[in-house]
Amino acid sequence: MQSPLYWHPGFYSFIMKKLYGSYYSKRYSEIVKLIPDNCSLLELCMGDLYFYEHYLKKKNINYSCADINPVFVNAAKKKSINAVLMDMLKDEIPRSDYILLQGSLYHSIPHQKELVNKILGSTGKQLIISENIQNISNSSNSFKAWLGGAFSKAKAGQSKIKFTKETLKD
Repeated sequence: MQSPLYWHPGFYSFIMKKLYGSYYSKRYSEIVKLIPDNCSLLELCMGDLYFYEHYLKKKNINYSCADINPVFVNAAKKKSINAVLMDMLKDEIPRSDYILLQGSLYHSIPHQKELVNKILGSTGKQLIISENIQNISNSSNSFKAWLGGAFSKAKAGQSKIKFTKETLKD
């Protein structure tokens, strides 16, 4: 079953802000520095569109986004944003100068290496990956680990495994 986290963009945004705390805005302010004006950017697993609306909207870029969640895609379309419903593991990834995947590579475990290679084939200039390496799901407290895994399932049957510093480097 899909986690309630993915049922509504507003709830998703609220929970993400609580989980990340002071690092919530910091990660976006670092990523936006990597994206120049006058380029095309595809954001995979765009979620609530916070990054676009608060950091990218004022830049001169050709922005598009994709997500496996129809709720997020429909919310983007209502804002006239070029959004497509896509399973990044199965579907073709549109070509773009820059492709951004933040906090979502873990959704592809154990196929993360194949996914990265697939995305690189669609990237004209750069693939930007920003991934968490400290996760509640990796907690030694079994309840916290269960809670973290349960709330991060974007679709039924998905792995509860998250990256650590070592596994992400691999």
